[in-house]
Amino acid sequence: MNAVNFTDPVSYRYCTEASFSESLLECVDGYLNLNGRTAVVLPGVILDGSQETIIVQEIPSFILTALKISSYIVTLGILPVIMLLIKACLRSIHKFHITAMSEAGSRQRLQNLEAERVGAHAFVGQCARLNAVMPGCGTDIDRLLNSIPSSERDHFVTQGLRFTEVAGYHDVFVKMQCLEVLATIPCSERDHFVTQGLRLTEMLRGYYIARPLRVLSAVTDAQRKEFVTQALRVFEIINRNSDRVLVLEVLAEIPQVDFLPLLK
Repeated sequence: MNAVNFTDPVSYRYCTEASFSESLLECVDGYLNLNGRTAVVLPGVILDGSQETIIVQEIPSFILTALKISSYIVTLGILPVIMLLIKACLRSIHKFHITAMSEAGSRQRLQNLEAERVGAHAFVGQCARLNAVMPGCGTDIDRLLNSIPSSERDHFVTQGLRFTEVAGYHDVFVKMQCLEVLATIPCSERDHFVTQGLRLTEMLRGYYIARPLRVLSAVTDAQRKEFVTQALRVFEIINRNSDRVLVLEVLAEIPQVDFLPLLK
């Protein structure tokens, strides 16, 4: 087990639960690092009290390096000496060793960790977009987004916002119900589903729309446009929204090959 050199700075960039002393050590090392060589800590991998790391060589920022050197000169070397003393104290507490993984294995592990970090940041942003229009629903939004594959979340949030904003509903409970229905629709069908759902919403404005959306979700994607078209024709002769939804539910129970010709 090869220990990490004292001169090698340590980075906790992939550790979401770094302690205060670990974060302080990362900050101090970042200030002292001039050559870009860094020991990246692998989260949760500890052997005999020593944290496992992967050594990476990065290209340091020229401007940042110049600023660091300037601070060394301006403070007459006092600040870097203080930082070195702090580092010595912290490195006496925290131990590190270099991973035994192959170069290819190390590279793949870092790529996986970077993908997880990017995904986590994206998840926070997606939750924030929904929380902005549905304040107070943070827990439910987290649960709902976690049920959506990460590759589909951006599209899901975009379509969800499109529906909840265009539909004009201000009740966050109604918006949440709409999103839950949308989450049951396959990703490839969501654009079409939202388009047809908005057609129903326009006619049922002010009604608790989650119920008719559930009816629409039970209709196959190929039939939704025609189903909504014929349903809207029936809506025109019915005034009460509650009666309209009852008719919608009845129509959904009838095979479309039977009722569509009758309505045309």
